[in-house]
Amino acid sequence: MKRWMMTLTFFFLFLSFSCICQNTFIYAQSQYPSKPVNFLIGYPPGGLSDLTGRALAMAAEKALKQPIVVVNKPGASSSLQMVLLAQAKPDGYTIGSIAVSATVVMPLIEKMTYNPLKDFTYICNCFNYAPALVVRTDSPWRNFKEFVDFARQNPGVVKYGTHGAYGTCTLVMEGLSKKLGVQWDTVPFKSDPAAVTALLGGHVTAAASPSNYAPHVRAGKLRILALMSPKRSPEFPEAPTLKDLGYDLVAEGFIGVAGPMGMPESIVRKLEEAFTQAVKDPAYLELLKQLGLIEDYKNGKDFAKYVAGSFYQHDELIHKLGLDVSKLK
Repeated sequence: MKRWMMTLTFFFLFLSFSCICQNTFIYAQSQYPSKPVNFLIGYPPGGLSDLTGRALAMAAEKALKQPIVVVNKPGASSSLQMVLLAQAKPDGYTIGSIAVSATVVMPLIEKMTYNPLKDFTYICNCFNYAPALVVRTDSPWRNFKEFVDFARQNPGVVKYGTHGAYGTCTLVMEGLSKKLGVQWDTVPFKSDPAAVTALLGGHVTAAASPSNYAPHVRAGKLRILALMSPKRSPEFPEAPTLKDLGYDLVAEGFIGVAGPMGMPESIVRKLEEAFTQAVKDPAYLELLKQLGLIEDYKNGKDFAKYVAGSFYQHDELIHKLGLDVSKLK
């Protein structure tokens, strides 16, 4: 009898403890956020991801009514940040700005400790960009054909700068090299601004730039030979896309917000609502315009589908073109 009573007592104590824990967890979710939220950015201060990330954080914290603290975690083409994000506690207090290179391309080239299809909770896509192959306006090439003809006649002379060795721009340039039978060399830089600066200084022949070319095209210092985006740019409608020129190659770039897998749905909704308001912020929209970026908001579910589609699209591109991914490392 005593043993039976003790068992029953322990059962009720356990049940009470479980209810307390569950109620505490539910209460914590309902009170979210009750402290500052860390916002990881995988690149150094001053670049596209940092500038847009800070503008988004500043706008979103108005809706969350808690500070969003930007934490720069550069390293390994932002894959360090992705590792930290995947390993973070899924309580909504660690989220991050994620880019296509580390999210989609790198896992196809190297064995990473994270899986973009399994290890993240996608909150929203914020914007896209229209990558371009650009040269200086004082260069002899007026269009893409003249540039390719020069590269074909001068194997190995053309050196193009780009943001890291793992971006979609690099995949497209390597794909073009294979399709066109030309040889050019990739010169990876730590950031897109660094690659564009090197081009302006004459240290590289061209640049395959996600977006930092835009202000310099406006200033008359750079010329767009071809856009790598699916559609023409609203700002530079005269610039042809590679598709316009007959090459079915696209460098689709995105920047979005994500957290670790396993975040409670109620917290995801609050974050999604906050960033839905943030992407309408006038200061943020003005920054997009200055940087030549394209508004492209997607909610969490649509963004997750978009990332998966982009992953399989790039995997198909690598295999269809027979690219040697070891060259991209």
